[in-house]
Amino acid sequence: AVNNMQIKSDGSGTNFTEWCNYFSSAPISLSIFSSGILKKLEVVSQPNSYYKTASVKKDTLANNDQKTNFKKWSANAF
Repeated sequence: AVNNMQIKSDGSGTNFTEWCNYFSSAPISLSIFSSGILKKLEVVSQPNSYYKTASVKKDTLANNDQKTNFKKWSANAF
């Protein structure tokens, strides 16, 4: 549940993401029932904290070993 709003595993309830978005400006309390145990978690959002975007790029100063490893790892020419 998200802030006591039930999420059903069969899809008949409202989507988890929709409830998190609905409560995005308020503290979020998650209730998780697993293996007969009820757990409650408090989620605190942090403004401007987003998932970082990772990227891979070639090092223009790569040595020969690094170039060889890049070719093996990516199956592309350096």
